[in-house]
Amino acid sequence: MGPLPKKNPLHAHVTPEAFPAESALLSVALAGTRTDGTPATDEVFLTNPYTLYLMKLFAFRDEEEGRKGAGRQGYARKHAQDLATITALLTEPESADLPSYRRQYSSHPIALEATQIVVRYFQEDDQLGSLRLIEASIPEPLRQLTRNILTETFTPPESY
Repeated sequence: MGPLPKKNPLHAHVTPEAFPAESALLSVALAGTRTDGTPATDEVFLTNPYTLYLMKLFAFRDEEEGRKGAGRQGYARKHAQDLATITALLTEPESADLPSYRRQYSSHPIALEATQIVVRYFQEDDQLGSLRLIEASIPEPLRQLTRNILTETFTPPESY
């Protein structure tokens, strides 16, 4: 892939942590009007929350550890905030499905690495991930729920 044209807002990156992105897609019907005034309908597919958690955990870790350059903790805070947002937007069925993803993917190398990110940053109140949630002004009940869901979803395989 060559360089992007200047002022192009679109970009793409290889994202191996999104490996289960096409599992259990949510279909959303769209209807509206095209710029020429004609009606339009279409369908988009949204990925599952498990994949979103994976992507945000890796993005958090990369920023927190300075893998994209020093002094980017603000980006780490934003990714921690996004983890809380994913949690806040979980539907009951999506929440109920998270243990099945854990069982299905628990031995996958990326899921194992995500587990290590959770253990290192989110399991305890005084870890950097938990502190970034506080810095992002996430209310205590949502912080706790986010940490609980991350810990339960990304549990070391020997724990269950």
